[in-house]
Amino acid sequence: MAEIYVLLDTDYSFENCDGLVGMIEEAYSAIHEQNNDYESRDLAILFYLQNIESIEMSSFQALQMLAPSLKNKHISQLLLENFNNAKEDRALLILITKKYLST
Repeated sequence: MAEIYVLLDTDYSFENCDGLVGMIEEAYSAIHEQNNDYESRDLAILFYLQNIESIEMSSFQALQMLAPSLKNKHISQLLLENFNNAKEDRALLILITKKYLST
């Protein structure tokens, strides 16, 4: 994403990120509450990581729909790569969760 911002000659900020910040704070609290129950703590970590990856996937997918209006194939390609990375990361987290639950 940093490269995309450079290509667009703009900066990013964390303003208007209250929802995501709130989810991360909620995740931290939920994980911290499970401090003495290691299995619940680990599952909470995996749960929130999967949610974050799902948000990333949705965001990149929406940006891909917007990309043609920018008329910049390099940005479109970078968004596709970011989407694919988020998709692979989420699939890996699901596999880790399944493995964790089966042991």
